[in-house]
Amino acid sequence: MNRFASTLLFTIALAFVVHDECAADDSDDAITALVDVLGQVDDPAVHLDFLKGINEAMKGRRQVAMPKNWPAVYENLKVSPDAKVREQALGLALTFGDKSALDSLKATLKDTKASAEARRRSLDSLVLAKVADLAPLLHELVSDKLMRLEAIRALSGYDDAKTPDVLIAAYKTLALPEKQAAITTLAARVSYANRLIDAVKKDAIPRSDVPADAIRQLRLIEDKKVQDAITDLWGTVRDTPADKQKKIAELKELLSRPGKQEPDLAHGRAIYALTCAQCHTLFGAGGKVGPDITGSNRANLDYFLTNVVDPNALIGKDYQATEIRTEDDQLIVGIIDREDDQALTLKTTGGIVVTPKNEISSRKLSEKSMMPEGLIEQLKEEHLRDLVAYLAGGGQTPLLATANNAWGLFNGVDLSNWEGDAKHWSVKGGTIIAKSDGLKEYKYLVSQMVVTDFRLKLSVKLVGDVGNSGIFFRCRPQEDGTVNGLQADIGPQWWGKLLDSGPGGRGALWDKSAEAHVKKGEWNTYEIKAVGPRIQTWINGKLCVDLKDDKLDRRGHIALQLHTGEGMEVAFKDIELEVIQP
Repeated sequence: MNRFASTLLFTIALAFVVHDECAADDSDDAITALVDVLGQVDDPAVHLDFLKGINEAMKGRRQVAMPKNWPAVYENLKVSPDAKVREQALGLALTFGDKSALDSLKATLKDTKASAEARRRSLDSLVLAKVADLAPLLHELVSDKLMRLEAIRALSGYDDAKTPDVLIAAYKTLALPEKQAAITTLAARVSYANRLIDAVKKDAIPRSDVPADAIRQLRLIEDKKVQDAITDLWGTVRDTPADKQKKIAELKELLSRPGKQEPDLAHGRAIYALTCAQCHTLFGAGGKVGPDITGSNRANLDYFLTNVVDPNALIGKDYQATEIRTEDDQLIVGIIDREDDQALTLKTTGGIVVTPKNEISSRKLSEKSMMPEGLIEQLKEEHLRDLVAYLAGGGQTPLLATANNAWGLFNGVDLSNWEGDAKHWSVKGGTIIAKSDGLKEYKYLVSQMVVTDFRLKLSVKLVGDVGNSGIFFRCRPQEDGTVNGLQADIGPQWWGKLLDSGPGGRGALWDKSAEAHVKKGEWNTYEIKAVGPRIQTWINGKLCVDLKDDKLDRRGHIALQLHTGEGMEVAFKDIELEVIQP
């Protein structure tokens, strides 16, 4: 069968699968016909077209009767030379309830040696099929740094009595997005909500950590104990227009007066990331639940205050929330992204959620905007000023590292938070790799994040112990692409030295080599601690630098360097940043 003929049959059969009035038997016959074609062609491109189309058409259907011809066809597809074909076939096998596919996906998910991407795809497939016994495995993954966020989000779809205990016990060890996901999961069910409130009362979860959108979701839970606790912990919502106009006037008067200090735009961006970025994109960064606000009237104080204090005053049709409750008592609030006969897809603050329609017990269009009230209620005055100044800016600014966002220095997947030439800098398997064939000019990878007092720990390998590199900190990127500032050095005879590099720099501030502590050509642990005027560094646990100098810069970027000269390769992994509070 040629590709044109197979594609024509595919189009006709697929129409039967997705047609509004299609009878179940006709749909099953259409799927059987499509599987027949898959077994008759050898072209991986045709296989991929068919598999993508079938999977897309059946999105939202947890289980579909397995066609009799599927096992034989799957035996061929799962050894396809095209990895995408194997992946799509595995997902379809799971929809058909193929036990071999279920076992394969679970094995990949548990395999800590598999790539993070492969494990996440496996989890996505298992969650989409809502595999009944998945919750215990998700509980285990809460202790797995690479899979933790996805596991916490997935747990919201399972009513399991152990989930609150697992999330609350792990809470203090979680990064900010993981904490937000944990709170969202705990706010999605009555039984979980009561445990969340108990944890807040006992300070196991700080009251200030519960964001406005989670409080709004809790208010939708029809349980008197939950509602009384919300009032005790977070107060009542002032619903009258007069209350909101009074609040807007008070804030406008406050923000129109000069503050005690100039607004910190980098800190403003950090506040934005904490309060707004889950839903809104600004200068290319952020979520897509709400509108992109880059081109909005955000520099207008009246516009800003009206939208954050009274977001329900005018709700755009495209951003009106839908509230659904599932048969197993999950509450989901989001904006409709897609709807067909099989499923409802919502954009939520926690990501895209696909819910089969036969699992929805109730659904209604909310009278409230997706933007919750109270977003800025808990901000200190100086923090609010920082946020307003950042929002009013004409372009992106660096992001100040805080205890809430330090996890984001390197996400382990790509260089989305860094700037550097892709010819020389890349990510593979959670490792930043820098290569050159020989350079006449230094090359840098510069983080968008700026630090003040911090502890940075990472592993570094200088392949063959050839060449030279460095870890810059509190440094100043220049318009010509160079970087000036403090550098913890890497390279033969330079390991462990501290330099003040660039024009105007003071050269070697600590010129004692730590070569004796280095495992040449292997992975070495490098640690840098900067608190005020004091700098300390360690290599493989051995102290290298201990310097106090009042002339040192107290704030700047983190960057990595490729040195000029001969070709070389250097790699960095296990990058951990801790912000030290003053």
